[in-house]
Amino acid sequence: MNNFQSDLVFNTPNQDSPTCSSDVNVAVDDLTDIEMRNKLKHHIIKKTDTIRDKLQYVSLKYDIVKNLFNRYSLTILIVSALITLSDALKLLIIQFISNNNLTLDSKMIDFTLNIISLVMGTFMTVIASIIRFQNYREKMEKLKEMQDKFIHIKALYNRELAILKLTKNEEKSLINEVQEKLSDYDTIVDEVNIISEITNDEMIAFSKKISKFKVSIADIKNKESVRLNNIFSTST
Repeated sequence: MNNFQSDLVFNTPNQDSPTCSSDVNVAVDDLTDIEMRNKLKHHIIKKTDTIRDKLQYVSLKYDIVKNLFNRYSLTILIVSALITLSDALKLLIIQFISNNNLTLDSKMIDFTLNIISLVMGTFMTVIASIIRFQNYREKMEKLKEMQDKFIHIKALYNRELAILKLTKNEEKSLINEVQEKLSDYDTIVDEVNIISEITNDEMIAFSKKISKFKVSIADIKNKESVRLNNIFSTST
């Protein structure tokens, strides 16, 4: 509840200037029911906006890590299949040369295909080492856990907001209960440290990407509105 003590304090509307003698801080207990509800609603909206932004950052980071992991895993599968194919072709070619008494140097072909298999095997080992070194699976699990926690907490905030909107002139115990729950939710949100998985440079890049996305959506909606207005104006 301590988080709200600094958030839910404001000056009386009689104040005219910062030095006015009528300036007094109104404590939380002195707030009217409407004032308290408005403060709690404002707090919920502010927190849900923060969660939305953090969720977007986490989701973008998760997509990047997932795409890298899938790309490297697919590369390992392809290279492994090529190594198997190379070994099978080597046996078939050598057998074909010996059965048909061709003048081709089977030892040179065997040596070349062995070198190719060795190079591909080394490449596959390097890719597997990168996956283990970067801990892509562990990062994906942590980011997924953050996503689930943000989505769950956001739903809880929205539930408390609905309670404030649907209940009128209830006992003050209901408001206090909502306030206590919001304080617990705030603690959970603050404990989720996205900086541990997302660097500052990535945050800046993600912010630019999200900003461009919002601008593109707004532009599409504006164009849609203009087209609809043109259709309605021509039909009338």
